[in-house]
Parts: sequence; C-alpha cells; structure tokens
Amino acid sequence: MVIGKLQPLEFTDCLLDSPEFRENLNQHEKELEKTSQQIKRIIKEVKDLLAAAKNLSRAQRTLSKSLNEFNFECIGSTQTDDEQVIADSLKQFSKLISAIEEERDNMLDRAHDQIVGPLEEFRKCHIGGVKENKKKYDKKTAKFCQAQERFLNMSSKKPGSAVVEADASLGMLEREYLQESLSYVLGIQEVQERIKFEFVEIILRFISDWLVFYHLGHEVAEDAKDYLSDLQLKVQKTRENFDETRQKAQELKHRYMESKMKPESEYTKQGYLFLMEKSKIKAFTATWSKYYCTYKKQSKKFSMLQFNQISGRSQSSTEVLTLASCTRRLSEFEKRYCFDLIFEERPAITYTFQALSEEDRKAWLNAMDGKEPTYLAPATNHNEDGHLDEVGFAFVRKCIEVLERRGLEEEGLYRIGGVSTKITKLLNMGLDRKKTEKDRLMFFNDEQSSDVLESKTIASALKHYLRNLNEPLMTFRLHHSFISSAKQETRQGRLSDVHQLIHRLPKNHFEMLDIVIRHLKSVALKSDKNKMSVFNLGVVFGPTLLRSAEETVAAILDIKFNNVVIEILIDNYDKIFKTQPGKSTDYLPHTNTSPPLAMQRSYAGIGSGGGGGGGGGGLSIVGGSYAKERSATYSQPVVRVVAKSNYTEPVMSSSLQNISNGLSLYSKGTNHYPTYEAKPKIISSINSSTPSLLRDTTLSPREISIDTRESTYLKSAPSTITINSHNSPPPPGHNHQQLVRQDGGGGGGGGGGGGGG
Repeated sequence: MVIGKLQPLEFTDCLLDSPEFRENLNQHEKELEKTSQQIKRIIKEVKDLLAAAKNLSRAQRTLSKSLNEFNFECIGSTQTDDEQVIADSLKQFSKLISAIEEERDNMLDRAHDQIVGPLEEFRKCHIGGVKENKKKYDKKTAKFCQAQERFLNMSSKKPGSAVVEADASLGMLEREYLQESLSYVLGIQEVQERIKFEFVEIILRFISDWLVFYHLGHEVAEDAKDYLSDLQLKVQKTRENFDETRQKAQELKHRYMESKMKPESEYTKQGYLFLMEKSKIKAFTATWSKYYCTYKKQSKKFSMLQFNQISGRSQSSTEVLTLASCTRRLSEFEKRYCFDLIFEERPAITYTFQALSEEDRKAWLNAMDGKEPTYLAPATNHNEDGHLDEVGFAFVRKCIEVLERRGLEEEGLYRIGGVSTKITKLLNMGLDRKKTEKDRLMFFNDEQSSDVLESKTIASALKHYLRNLNEPLMTFRLHHSFISSAKQETRQGRLSDVHQLIHRLPKNHFEMLDIVIRHLKSVALKSDKNKMSVFNLGVVFGPTLLRSAEETVAAILDIKFNNVVIEILIDNYDKIFKTQPGKSTDYLPHTNTSPPLAMQRSYAGIGSGGGGGGGGGGLSIVGGSYAKERSATYSQPVVRVVAKSNYTEPVMSSSLQNISNGLSLYSKGTNHYPTYEAKPKIISSINSSTPSLLRDTTLSPREISIDTRESTYLKSAPSTITINSHNSPPPPGHNHQQLVRQDGGGGGGGGGGGGGG
C-alpha cells in the first residue's frame, strides 16, 4: 500500500493566504475527494454482496481488491508504528476475506445495518460536511476579496465618515473570512485523521462479524484474533492521540485568531499588494492588479506574483527584483496607502503599489527602510520558577518522595488533575526562594496543609513545574533530533539514537530527567493499580518533557512522537541512564509490530470430536492437513485471558493494554458499537516458527492483569469490551494470577483423542 504525503495546513499560512497555501489546500481537497470516491465504491460493493448471495465468492474477491487498493494519506513525513499498522490493516482484511468461501443468511440480514449504514453516515457526515464547508469558504473568500477591492477603489475625496464605515464593514467581513478559513482548514485535516480510526473501526466490525457466520470461520478467526485485538488497541491509541492533537490545534487556532499576526519566516515582509499598471485598452488610464509580494531585507530581494484568491490561479510567473529605493506616496494621490519602489534592474521605472491598509503600508515601509518588523514569537517564561536550580531539584525530589510513599497505587495518577488554587499554593510554598530549604519542605509535613497535599495536587504541581521551565528538560536544541530518532523504522535504531541524545543533554537537565524517568518507571510498575501504563505516561509527559520552540500545526502533529520517546525512556531506563551509549549492534532488535494475520491453507472436512492430535475444538482434518503459518517471531507470548467485567457502558482506555492479545473480536452488539468477547482459553501450543519464546513463560502482573476491578479505569469510547469468565475466581488476598504457557492442546496423539482446548 502506497502512503501519500501531505504537508500540514498551518494556521499561519491560512491567515497569510499565500499561493503556496492555496496549492497545498487544493492537494488536500483532491485527496479527500479521492478518499470519498473510494469509500463510495466500497459501499456499493458491499450492497452488491448482499444482493448477489449466489455470487458471494466473486463479490468477496471484488471487495477484497477494493480494500487492498485503499490508500491512507499521511499528514506529515512519518507515521508511528501504530499508524503504519492501521494503514496496512485494510490489506490484512483483504487477505482475511479472500480465505472465506461460504456464507450464512443471518449474516446477510444484519450486514446492512452494521456496515453500509455507518459507512454512508461517515461519508455523508464527515466528508460531506467538509464539502459543505468548502462552499461556505469559497463564498466568504469571494465576498471578502470583492469588498476589499471596492474599499481600496474608493475615491480619496470621499468623506471621512464614509471611509470609516466602509473600513468597519471590511473589518467584519475580514474576521468572518478568517474564521471560516481557519475552521475549514481545521476541518479538512480532522477528517483526514478521523479516517484512520472511524473508518477502520467500521471495517473491523465487518471483518469480526463476517467470521462468525462461516462454517470454517472458526479456524480463520483463531488465526485472526491476535491481529484484530492488537489493531483494536492501536485504533484506540490513535483516537486518543487524535483527541489530544485536536485540542492543542484548537488552542493554537484561537491564539492566532486573536493575534492575527504572522510568525517569523524567511521573509522580512510578505502579503498582497495592488500594482498600478498602464491600461492595455484605454490610453492614459491605469489598472490595478493584485500581486502576492515578498521581501527579504538581507538581500533586498523583492518578488511579485500576480495572483487572485477568487480564481485560485496565478496569471504570470514570479518576478524577482533587487530593491533600490522606497518612497512614500503623497496623501493627495488618487489612491490611499500607496508607495513607490524603484529596482536596480529597472532604474528608469517607478512601481506604484497600494497596501491593504495604513498599518500594512507602514509595515512595508518599515521593512524596506531598515526598521525592525514585529514577529509573533512563542511566549517565554522568565520567572524564577522556570529555573532549573537547586530549589527546583529539592521540590521535585520531595514531590516524588511523597508520591512514592503513599500515592503510587491511586487510579489516574498524573492523569486526573488537582484543584488549580491548591496547585498554585503548593508551587508558591515549595518554590519560595526567600525561605530556606528546610522551611520550604516543612510545608509537606504540615498537618494543617493536608488538604493541599493530595496526591493528585502534588502530581499536578510537579507536572506544572516541569512544563513551565524556561527550556524543557530535553531542550529545544535537541528537540528535532529526538523526534527524528522516534521516526526510525526499527526499535533498535530508536533506542540507540535516544540513548546517545540523552547523554548529550546538559548535566542538570540529565540529572533532573534521570529523577523523573526513574519515578515514572515506578509508576508504570503499579499500572495494574493506578491504570497508568507506559503508554498513558507517554501521553501525559510527552508534551511536558519534550516540546518544540514554536507552536505550529506540524509540531502538534509530532506530539505522538514525543510520546514514543518517553515510552522508550521508561521501558529502557536502566540501559539509557545507567550505561554509556554504545554501538548500534549493542542494542538487541525487538519487533514492535502488530501480530501477522495467519491464514489457513488447506481444509478437507469437518468432524465433531476426533482430531489428528493437539487440535481441540471439534475440528478434524479428513484426508488433508491444516497448516498454520506464522511470518514473524515475537518477544511477547500470546496468552488468552479469562476475566469477567460487569461494566456495561461504552468504554475505551489505553489501559486495555493490560488485556492480552487473545481477544476474539466477534461483533454481537449494537449496529455501531459492537461487543467484543474473549473466549476462555489459554494458548495450548507454541508454533514452531516462534523459537524466541521460552516453553514456559510466566507473565508478570504488569504484563497481564486478571482482576477486572483493575481494568475499569476506562474512558468513553465507541467499543464495549466484555471478557467472559469461566474459571474460578482467584483465592482471597491473591491479586494476580500467573499464566504459564504449556505445550499440547489436549488432543490425543494418534487421532483418537477428543479435542479439549
């Protein structure tokens, strides 16, 4: 599957509305239309499948081909491992459908409500909604540009009140135009991201439901369980990353909307100007043409490109000239906001330009006569609390000491925020540089302040201190290097690069990061109690410990790689912080991909009890063999978990990682949000193609949780996970059950044994 690459649509470029932005936006629109047509084609083929039951095999191959050809478009240059697995998921689904050759009528009766409806709703509501927003955006663009030209064409002899009124009207139209532009840009990027989880979830339900209603689907499903459950977790993690990214993008959008200023770029000044040119139709008359102009002060290079947003096309090639002089036009000139430019290449010609406003003209003149322009730079906090000094070290150590003494097992530690007033009070007391260290830290032992010293308050104060340092612990200088390391294709390469970068940090940054990551490792070891897995801690501390110097849409989209870096640090704390960086060969390779989708190769018949040994489940092979193929080895054993949960509301949380890879995703719930059920079976055999697994593998409580009371810290989401228990409950006082992998599936060796699973 070929993954396309789209450049992020920056809000700053949207406000600037440059030709490059329009071209980038046009590419997004084309890809969205292409995706809409692909989804529309898949919907049609599903309907054909329902109508042509007698030609089901042929219809399956058609749908399989469509899924195989479906392309995910990637915003940004690199995808995470989870996104790569999700992007490849439809191809895996295609292979799964190709292995199925029979059908059941009851599956066809329910398929329309579970598949066609959600797909059409997704296409109409989300993609169709973006198309409606495009119409509004185009109307606002045309209305604003036309109003702007009418305003600029007003005679200078008009009374001042008329000009003020027209200017106010233009300002309102400009604000509406910018608001619509930003909303449209945000919406078109959201729907591209939304395809990754909502569309895949619909297809995932379709695949899961499909397996149930086929006579040979049982063995197909057994091979598909690991992949589907792992994909479900990756989709949920992608959804959480999307929610976080969307929130930060909304905040950034509002900040730019309020300021209406542009961040620093390679150009000293850029924007639209109107150029006075001789009319080609009437003699002694002039026409005003709209140009997009840029100016670089250092080289005095001035470029101009004739462009109009309404048509969306440039009418000439870019012309680059060297500025010789800039002169302000007299106020009695027929047009407002005008100035003259003379270029070295054409010293005999004077170019008269009209700016968009008096403020805009001043900005152009200031840029060209040497005055310093104004840029929008990210706000920096230079207060004392942002210093990484001994006071900060003492405060962090004390917070961690208190949390590790009594707060590690509290649910949602670092995820559930404290009360802002209490957090502020704790920060003021703990970071008061006017007091001695003894007086500052005595506050933590004051019984009268017990209401302020809740675990969630201390955790929030610690996060606030780290987040508001003048420079993040992992530094602005190394930010790009850390992100690049997280984008490495292999886990070995990521670990090697991160290890080397950590040891390039300043000494005080390294020491503080060592303290924090060691603490987060302790928190993760209690994830069966506090529900804060390594993934959850990465989500919380990724933007805190590793952030870019400038807030842009591209930086927000890279937050998911921030989280990957933090996960690597926690998982490999001893290796990274207690040893010096070595050669890349010193890091053992470790696969971090989704389990492959194994397929059956041959079936000869179906029996009711006998088996050719080791099988179980009532499947016998007559005159043939059933070969399960595995295409990769794993470093983590596959285990079936048996548990029972009475939680019936829609749930979703990354803490579902505590559930094993053995979830059997059989859809039997509502049309949109099915129930997934895990069968009560522990893997009875280890495939010969996984020699890296020990024959007896004991999972730690951190790797697999049995007590379902420890798995109910769940966020609202569209999937209900039910795990049915058929085993006896653990004895009192025993919080975790060790699951040991065993050989043999219970079937007889020679062919007479019944199939115990």
